[in-house]
Amino acid sequence: MIISIKFKMIKIHIIIFIILLICPILNAQGKMDLDSSSKPSVLNSSNIFSFVSPPLKGEDDKRWYFTLGGLYYKKTGSTDTVNANNETLLTFDDNISNFEISYRTFFAQVNDETVENKGFGIIRFDYYIFPRIELFIFSQFEYNRMIELKYRYNDGAGIKFVMIRNNYWKMDLSGAPVYQVEKYDVRERKTGERWSFRFRVTITPIKEVLINYIYLYIPRMFDMYTFRFSHDASLKINIAKNLSLKVGYLYQYNNDILPGIKKRDENIYSQISIEL
Repeated sequence: MIISIKFKMIKIHIIIFIILLICPILNAQGKMDLDSSSKPSVLNSSNIFSFVSPPLKGEDDKRWYFTLGGLYYKKTGSTDTVNANNETLLTFDDNISNFEISYRTFFAQVNDETVENKGFGIIRFDYYIFPRIELFIFSQFEYNRMIELKYRYNDGAGIKFVMIRNNYWKMDLSGAPVYQVEKYDVRERKTGERWSFRFRVTITPIKEVLINYIYLYIPRMFDMYTFRFSHDASLKINIAKNLSLKVGYLYQYNNDILPGIKKRDENIYSQISIEL
């Protein structure tokens, strides 16, 4: 019964993956100017589902971006609580190549007892070889003290297909084989091959608002019944020049975790960010 349920979950993930790949392709036909300062006033299927390949940025155009965000909250009284999160992001983007270094942490205490202590970072490089096709390489690191995960490394390279790209939103789908190294405090170090499939959509309904969603599915390469996945959603609102407010939700699930530990992990957070 358990095996049957797991198999159905895997089939559902694969079906969703295929649908997300095929449906937008049938609609992505229009052409439009990518200048964010002059969006069309009327939305229709020809511009909202269009794909635009922007030109290589000039020497005077902005290519480097840096974001530093976080929030610290402390409450004292009958229950003493501390909540903190931090995010750092450095990006190079010239519309053809993209280089990114990011790091995120979450920490929480209740009555001096740590109930959250985890972090993860990634180094990634993407390069357009065709207007819709990107090649990428990446290296990712994470830890989680509360589930006794000392470290997990994932290194891989793959291909990304950009289904929609215009002033309003960007949608892409990517896949890569990865090599994983994982160490828990009470488990021997494990290595192995995995697949990494990612669906991402970024929406900009107006210039001051950014909505981002990433779905990540990572099954073991030769054992599809062992997998983990995550939902990462956020809303960012620019409240002043170089200053923004971000709220987000992160859901992570791992069915290959240590016995006695919950397979799911959730975070609801907010941040104040400085962008340069």
